[in-house]
Amino acid sequence: MALAYKNLSDIVTLSRASARTRTSSAGVLTTLASGIFGIDYSPSTLSVRGMPVEEQRTNSIRNNTMVDAVAGSPGTRPTNWGSGWTGLNQGLQLSIAGVGVESGINYVDVNIAGTSTSTTAIGCTFEASTQTAAVSGQTWTGGFYARLIAGAQGNLAIGLQITERDAGGSSVAASSVTALTPTTAALATQRANQTYTLVNGSTAFVTHQLRIAGDGASTYDVTIRIGMPQFELGAFASSVIATTGAAAATRLADSLTVGTLSPWFNATEGTIYIEATGVQNSGGAQLVSVDDGTTANRIIPNVTSAGTSVVYRAVAGSSDVVNVSAGSIAALATFKVAIAYKANDFAASLNGAAAVTDVSGAVPTGLTNVKLGANVSGSAHINGHLRKIIFYPSRKTNAELVTMST
Repeated sequence: MALAYKNLSDIVTLSRASARTRTSSAGVLTTLASGIFGIDYSPSTLSVRGMPVEEQRTNSIRNNTMVDAVAGSPGTRPTNWGSGWTGLNQGLQLSIAGVGVESGINYVDVNIAGTSTSTTAIGCTFEASTQTAAVSGQTWTGGFYARLIAGAQGNLAIGLQITERDAGGSSVAASSVTALTPTTAALATQRANQTYTLVNGSTAFVTHQLRIAGDGASTYDVTIRIGMPQFELGAFASSVIATTGAAAATRLADSLTVGTLSPWFNATEGTIYIEATGVQNSGGAQLVSVDDGTTANRIIPNVTSAGTSVVYRAVAGSSDVVNVSAGSIAALATFKVAIAYKANDFAASLNGAAAVTDVSGAVPTGLTNVKLGANVSGSAHINGHLRKIIFYPSRKTNAELVTMST
């Protein structure tokens, strides 16, 4: 039996009470309104990445769309941005050379010109030093787009850095600098990120900044385009969250739920095919949860917390009846997995590998719900993209599972 649905929304309900961004098929960063579906595309190749499914995140930088920035000599930095963006530093004049939008990405062009008199780095912060509260032990991720617009970088060091600050805003610790060598390629294809865990017991605030350092001798005249910086509490970068100057902004979690399992779902036997990419979650990511509305009975293929292997679990009466590793995957890679369930006859094949089996156990009962890219409680998001999911109302053979996942 096969059922055809004209639109994804015919069978899947999306709940997300906020806007989100995605890259369109034309390579443009666009904003989707609350509750609106949107397929995401690679900004580099324009190939389909799939349906993004992400956890809730907040961009603590209040103004990443360059509100109130004005080009000039030295020009005016965007509202709320901290020190370092304009004026003379270490013999170098920093100016806002331009403001605009490229492929949906708001940017400022920063010109660095003059003869370097010191190797001391200039920190260009995206927020005030006492704006973003933080405590030791937290993990933060910062990033922005960067493109070379004019001139040559030469010996000019450019990079990202995260700085821990005490209650007065003074630096007490910092990450190592992640070096950047931006090119003239499209801005959308050049986004750099850095993740850092705070270590100082005196930390009360945290900042994210562009770092610039001359060599103490050379003369420079180089312009770097900086686009839509983001600074978020989390162990990896999420999709860009636009902010406009007034406050930090939050993208709420994506929730994709299949409205009804009738008539296509077979409770006694079946096969589920999943294709996904870019999966990352420090606590483990649920690809699909077919469940009874609780954690007591469910079929849950997932990606481990390390993001490097796929595990097939089935739980009946709150006890695992299946818990097998389907195999390893490369970090953030696209992969295909096919799993099958039937009493005393479970199997999984990952990327065309021989099926891993478990021939003992009952099929979980009372299954009435399906969550896509998250678990039954709406957490453990894949923070990546679902490319394809197919449910078959029969237990395919192991050979068929291998063929499907190849």
